[in-house]
Amino acid sequence: MSIGHVLLGGLLCWGVLGPAMDCNATDALPAAGQPEMAAPSKPGRNYLLNPQFANLDAASGEPANWFLSAHATTGSYQLSARDGVATLRRVGPEVWGLLSQTVPTAGLEGKLVEFSVDVKAHLTNEYGEEPFDKTDLQVVLRGVRAGSNALFGKTDLVTEQGPGMDVGERDWHRRSLRFRIPAANEVSALELMVSMQLTRGGELWFRDPKLSVLRDKPDAIAE
Repeated sequence: MSIGHVLLGGLLCWGVLGPAMDCNATDALPAAGQPEMAAPSKPGRNYLLNPQFANLDAASGEPANWFLSAHATTGSYQLSARDGVATLRRVGPEVWGLLSQTVPTAGLEGKLVEFSVDVKAHLTNEYGEEPFDKTDLQVVLRGVRAGSNALFGKTDLVTEQGPGMDVGERDWHRRSLRFRIPAANEVSALELMVSMQLTRGGELWFRDPKLSVLRDKPDAIAE
């Protein structure tokens, strides 16, 4: 599957700078009575909701703020969460399944950000030797470019995914995607989705997902 197939919307980003190897803890919650800023420019802060997969939906038992989607129906994939780890398991023929979160971008415009996750994998060729797409992280950023007619709707501004994982066992390791969110004067109506995709047989485990600012200011232009 090309990224453009994902969620029928298309997917993601300007630049993958390679997997990061460090896991950073999330920031503490704000003190009682003090409102939390929408998205302050604070490198290292985690902008994802429920990153520990601790809050579960009462009806489905799946982690709140995260959603499962698939190529046609979600019956080919099972999602569960326990002790800070989310598990995505393939049990049917649908060619891709995604665990995703839509993230507010207010205050993140013009920033270089990183989406990273600890991943463990047990991958098989049960559903074919050549998967429809890569099993890895994905990012999609959609919006309206400055000067474009908003009546034509949003377009893919950033589409990115990792290099993919082969059949076999992989112990816990950190994977990441880095990309730039356009400045406020470049785009409007931004919509950011970060995902973990499974396209092979087997299952993936995820822990400590994080979306953080790496740099507030763009690089200086050399004279």
